[in-house]
Amino acid sequence: MTPKQLTQKILKKDRLSLARFITLLENRDTKAIEALGDLYPKTGKAIRIGITGPQGVGKSSLLNQLIKEVTKQKKKVGVLAIDPSSALHGGAFLGDRIRMQSHTLNKNVFIRSMATRHNHKGLSSALHDAMTALDAFGCDVIFIETIGIGQDEIAISQLTDLSMLVLSPDFGDKFQALKSGLTETCDLLVVNKIDLPKSKQALATLKEMTYLPVLGVSSKKGTQISVLYKKIIQQYDALKKSKVLDFRRTNQQKAAIREKLEETLLSNFNQFWKDKKIQLEIDRLLQKKKNPNQITKKLSTKL
Repeated sequence: MTPKQLTQKILKKDRLSLARFITLLENRDTKAIEALGDLYPKTGKAIRIGITGPQGVGKSSLLNQLIKEVTKQKKKVGVLAIDPSSALHGGAFLGDRIRMQSHTLNKNVFIRSMATRHNHKGLSSALHDAMTALDAFGCDVIFIETIGIGQDEIAISQLTDLSMLVLSPDFGDKFQALKSGLTETCDLLVVNKIDLPKSKQALATLKEMTYLPVLGVSSKKGTQISVLYKKIIQQYDALKKSKVLDFRRTNQQKAAIREKLEETLLSNFNQFWKDKKIQLEIDRLLQKKKNPNQITKKLSTKL
């Protein structure tokens, strides 16, 4: 089946076609990327939510509970879980996402692990395109989960309508170290595992240390999950009313264009670098007939 045919089936809500199409996008299939043009006019309705935070705080468990909460309201959910790349095959390393397997047969839930593929931003280069496909497929809410603290959080905030930073009670003392940069890119601070001892103290401490809304939940027991989801929707509605959402979505598109330009330029450069003339220039460099600056200036005019 051609990518063009797959997009037509995606618009008819065919899950298998969506899965196949995202695989093509991950492989950077040029015809699939081209076929995205058929889906783009049908996008813009989904709420895009980023879930970030250190490893071990229970992001996947929390996401599992949020999926349940959203589907209870008869809404369709898409999940893109960003995983490290396997060194052997470049695929998603944490692909199973065991905690979310219970939703596999739910026709209103689509979950996909995506590999970073050693992208310098820690994100899959196909992420923008996959979100477009999920939006056109009819997802009301799209969750994007990252693998941990780092550049992912900064990049995710540029791709989503709002994002939340998830911590556990024992991160209360470490929050000051995490604070710089991260809280500036998030809209909500969520403390998971409030069933643990000293969680109330951690919540109180965090509320004193940040201007962000702080909510405590327990993904293990399902405590306060509905409250969290209501807060997410309230935040989204506030962003929409204040026109901040328009600003963020404009930035999302700018980020998408920039990433695609970088991807195209890098691809062109890699092809250019294989040219035999490059080796001739390297030979001149080794023979001290030219210096690196001269060679760089000459080659850059040919790119």
